[in-house]
Amino acid sequence: MQEAVILITMAMALGQAALCLSLLLMRSRGPADLPLAAVFVAALMIALPQPVAELFPSAAPLFTALSLPAHLGMAPALWLYVEALTAETPWHPRRRHAWHAIPAALGVLALLCVIALPAAERDAMLVRGEMVPLPFALFTAVFIFALVLTWIGQTVAYGWRLLRRLARYRLRLMDLFANNDQRELRWVSVLVMIMAIIWGLALIQVILDSTINVALISPAWLHGLGLMAFWAFAVCGLRQSPGFAGRYLPEPETPAAPKTPQQKYQKSALGPEQARRVASRIEAAMREDRLFLDPNLSLQKLAAHIAVAPNTISQTLNETLGENFFAYVNRWRVEAAQPLIRTSDRTVLDIALEVGFNSKSAFYKAFKATTGVTPVQYKEKS
Repeated sequence: MQEAVILITMAMALGQAALCLSLLLMRSRGPADLPLAAVFVAALMIALPQPVAELFPSAAPLFTALSLPAHLGMAPALWLYVEALTAETPWHPRRRHAWHAIPAALGVLALLCVIALPAAERDAMLVRGEMVPLPFALFTAVFIFALVLTWIGQTVAYGWRLLRRLARYRLRLMDLFANNDQRELRWVSVLVMIMAIIWGLALIQVILDSTINVALISPAWLHGLGLMAFWAFAVCGLRQSPGFAGRYLPEPETPAAPKTPQQKYQKSALGPEQARRVASRIEAAMREDRLFLDPNLSLQKLAAHIAVAPNTISQTLNETLGENFFAYVNRWRVEAAQPLIRTSDRTVLDIALEVGFNSKSAFYKAFKATTGVTPVQYKEKS
């Protein structure tokens, strides 16, 4: 029964990956489509061996080996996809991205070694799990084992890098823009963590099964959870646009590594007196010109309005006013909304849109962060 459930699950994953890849290829190309297509191709190759083995048992060893480069290519493909979604300038493949393909290339080399083995030795190694005492077969077995260890380390490293990049990306959004609805990519972080849990459970199960023959969780459940996670990723991925789409920054001549706030401002000549003057101009732009009412307000727009360099404004906000751009502008919006909530019977959404928010959810979140209560609770207390 369990084998049948796993087979059905893998067949569903195979069909889903093929459908998603087809939908992706049919639409107009965006900067993140190439790495997303690589994720779908890797998922398709991972799901392929089980259904093929059922239909063509003699081909099972080859298709099992085919999944090795797919496993080794999945994490790099996912990393490049997230890099494309979070890039501040339009993303496109560069020469520096080539090293991400090295593990998958080694997986292809291992596949060629498997193909070169005689059929009897191949079946003994990959179907029955037997050790074949011949030099080339032993080399292939050791090579595959080394790649499996590489895959484990690679998956952990890429998962950590993904979460760190997403965290830095959200901070960058808050430095540059006042409204970030549908751009924070929190679904990516959630799904990466869910897939990490599934991956960890699967790894623990393999270790327990091979050492003390104890089942921690049914493989059918693991495959089912993996299918659901991939389905959620595919649905969100096909709908998601890059976070900076429509407001890309000018592309620098040479790419720079991410900097901490201390590194970012260490060469600045902004002194305390100049910072106070810049802070006064920022405050005037909000209080007198009510610039915060613009739902598309960005750091660049504010810089153009008060004729001060964006980096100077960012430094002043962070070091003198103690807030990033996102928190600063939304605080002004919340303060403008408070009297409207107290004195009018208009809907929360109407008030949110009037003071510069793009959605009710963003308004609720900012209002609670600023006042400690929701708009409804605030009105009841007033």
